[in-house]
Amino acid sequence: MKSLRSHLSTNDLARLFADGGRAAGRPSPLPQAENDAVVEVERTANKYGMVSLAGRYLLAAEILGGRRVTVRIEENTLMFLDPDTAGCCAPARTR
Repeated sequence: MKSLRSHLSTNDLARLFADGGRAAGRPSPLPQAENDAVVEVERTANKYGMVSLAGRYLLAAEILGGRRVTVRIEENTLMFLDPDTAGCCAPARTR
């Protein structure tokens, strides 16, 4: 399958959406997240203490290098939890 650039302008797309159009493809099987939703994922920190989320590397803590960590994602905060010690490292504010 080959992707091609659309011939439609942003105005054309806006008009289609206003007329009830929707994005192509299947709808997500996941429910829509609520505003106050909290997500937790597990990642293994690399030897530098960084974890990968959504294609980006984030510095958790160098001391966590090589260990499995839980990343708790809240609306404005990321927390890196070490399940072995039940401790919290490097709470960081998100934008």
